[in-house]
Amino acid sequence: MRLKHLFRAAAALCMPAAAPAATLVGYASLPAATFIAGPTSGQFGIAGSGYTGPFVNRQPVQGVQSPDSPLPSGAANLPRSGGFEGMAITPGGTKLYTLLEATVAGDAARTLRINAFDVAAGAFTDERYTYELTGGTNIGEMTALDDRRFLVIERDGGSGAAARFKGVFLVDLDQVDANGRLLKRNVLDLLDIADPNDLNRDGSTGFTFPFVTIESVLAVDAQTLLIVNDNNFPGGGGRGPGVADNNEFILVRLDSVLPGAVPEPATWASMILGLGMAGGTMRRRRAATVPVQAG
Repeated sequence: MRLKHLFRAAAALCMPAAAPAATLVGYASLPAATFIAGPTSGQFGIAGSGYTGPFVNRQPVQGVQSPDSPLPSGAANLPRSGGFEGMAITPGGTKLYTLLEATVAGDAARTLRINAFDVAAGAFTDERYTYELTGGTNIGEMTALDDRRFLVIERDGGSGAAARFKGVFLVDLDQVDANGRLLKRNVLDLLDIADPNDLNRDGSTGFTFPFVTIESVLAVDAQTLLIVNDNNFPGGGGRGPGVADNNEFILVRLDSVLPGAVPEPATWASMILGLGMAGGTMRRRRAATVPVQAG
């Protein structure tokens, strides 16, 4: 019995503390079949991920091989669709950090590799880190706050009522545990967000983001995150069985301040304004199309 308690205590120590409280301060939802086109930097000619990666500008990650890679360098040790799910460019644009979606064969279970790509040299470096899944089964995105600190979306495979874990963690490349794994700080529980003003108009003062593919996170300022889901059209289930998912954009205000530099607010000002306009337009459209019942 005493040994069992020790195991439980050890497991509790490995799990990051619960995420602090957070509040929904912005919401917009685009219909499932909506497409948005935006500019691209053109900085990276080829970034192979998913089935064909992992490589950047035809430079493969050493020691990692997908079964469908066009750049074979040995026996496959990464499952199909297990390539780069997270790619984070540092604010100065000098390094691109890549985070695999699947565990490389031979690595510890539930661990994912982070590698560094030197932009000027056009090649991967020997810099490598280990991210351990502690609450979810997959990661959805990695975004840089500064040159050393990153936000990572971690999730399970559940959707809607079946969702059990959707969260955002902070990692610092200079902070690792005794096993060389990055220490994690729980920043946001996406299944437990306050919505005192009922911004999504579902009649509740609580908000959840229960999608399978939550794949974008950006720091708008030191306490505000912009988070977006990929609806995998025509996939669905996040807002109800058999219902195609919309692309939802949410602004979440954290109770605690994020360490490290964050993108300049002006960088995202037009995006946030656009989201507000999109939300307002859709609300007007809904209001205009509500049938009037004659009395």
